[in-house]
Amino acid sequence: GALNTPASVSYNGLFYVLNANLANVATAVPGVSSSWTQIVTQDRALNVVATTTATALNQQTCALTNGAATALSAPVSPQPGWTFWVLVCNGLTTNTVLRNGSLIDGQADDMTLDNSFRPYCFIYINSLVGWRLI
Repeated sequence: GALNTPASVSYNGLFYVLNANLANVATAVPGVSSSWTQIVTQDRALNVVATTTATALNQQTCALTNGAATALSAPVSPQPGWTFWVLVCNGLTTNTVLRNGSLIDGQADDMTLDNSFRPYCFIYINSLVGWRLI
């Protein structure tokens, strides 16, 4: 069947993001077809989150695979330059990143990850900005 961007998949233990809409996803194999780009997670630990709550660590990629929404807490006591990635792999638009005492994009609010199958990257700037979504 058809698959449109944004979309990501886990295939053979690696993660890929879709570059362009596909009329038939079966014709484009991740790692073989140029329709997919591998999401490089080297130098970052991969944490496959199959639960409803978890806490991210600095330099970690969290792949949300739980069938129900996951509440992922940002790393505690972050330092400027810390990063973490979130890969929404469960197709839900109700997963959240909990700010865990720090701001997110300058706001004292948790963030709903409302775009299923999109990769999110957060970098900690300072106490005034907090976690910046890039």
